[in-house]
Amino acid sequence: MDIELNFYREKNFSHVVIDNYFSSTEIEEALQELRDLRRLAAGAKFTGSAQTSEGVFKKTGSGVWLDDVYRDRNASPILKATRKIFDKRLYGPMIAFDVVFEFVAKSNFDQCLANYYSVGERYDAHQDQSRITAVTLLGDGEFTGGGFAFPDQGVEVAFKQGRTVVFPSCVNHASIPHLSAQEDACRMSIAQFIDSK
Repeated sequence: MDIELNFYREKNFSHVVIDNYFSSTEIEEALQELRDLRRLAAGAKFTGSAQTSEGVFKKTGSGVWLDDVYRDRNASPILKATRKIFDKRLYGPMIAFDVVFEFVAKSNFDQCLANYYSVGERYDAHQDQSRITAVTLLGDGEFTGGGFAFPDQGVEVAFKQGRTVVFPSCVNHASIPHLSAQEDACRMSIAQFIDSK
């Protein structure tokens, strides 16, 4: 594996940034799959997105649950590629860095949500309902911005094609809007929610 793991701790919070998580072939396959599925994407109301205390959705983009689309996970290049997180060569070093990542090794359930953000769309700070979240950043078209943030810790992770951020789901996190002169430039992500049922 040419996968590169980078470990970070800020205040009381640990996260892992993985570069080359998807091979170049897997990135191309994932981008094509995301383009094909975009017509099925639905707004925040239909993807179970987080809301403010006033009931306003924190997400202005759209998404599609991949596990709802595929009866056979092996039919999805994305769902096959995201299985790598369960390889001991990946989660072993994460556990050695912080025991919280033991949740990956002990999980027996995961789901993936493909997210689509047009220029200026965002997902404000929120928490997920799983134990560990892995978010892979992807983009279609030329743009700036589009990274990932942990606002409570003042941490920003720059956008890089195929970069994956792994963190405890209870930590507030947000997407950073992207800017582009291309009207159809799309910042996408694959959110993998890792849990036990």
